[in-house]
Amino acid sequence: GGPDCVWTLVVDAVPLTIANDIAVPLALIVNELLTNAIQHSRPMGDGGTVHVVVRSHPDDFSVSVTDPGGGPGVAQTTSGLGTRLVDALTRQINATITKQKSAASYAVTLTVPHHPPRIG
Repeated sequence: GGPDCVWTLVVDAVPLTIANDIAVPLALIVNELLTNAIQHSRPMGDGGTVHVVVRSHPDDFSVSVTDPGGGPGVAQTTSGLGTRLVDALTRQINATITKQKSAASYAVTLTVPHHPPRIG
């Protein structure tokens, strides 16, 4: 890490149309996850890569943020304001959140049910 660390953001996303009342909380959640990844992971050398993957399934869609690990990173489990914000917004959009740790990375995946379009 350090102040001179260069980060690469890799986005692998399918086209997705979602309602505004899902899009806004989702954007705030992803912003918080990206911030955690960059602030709290410890990449090797002078840089790190954060991956964002968006996948659509018949009943839901998922957004995963993965960092190079080495610290609490994206999966930061403290009870800080950011974590409480993510938890509250996740409940607001009826989503579930899972955290995975491996030797090389941390990943947080948000799974959001597809909501029927509003009528009226």
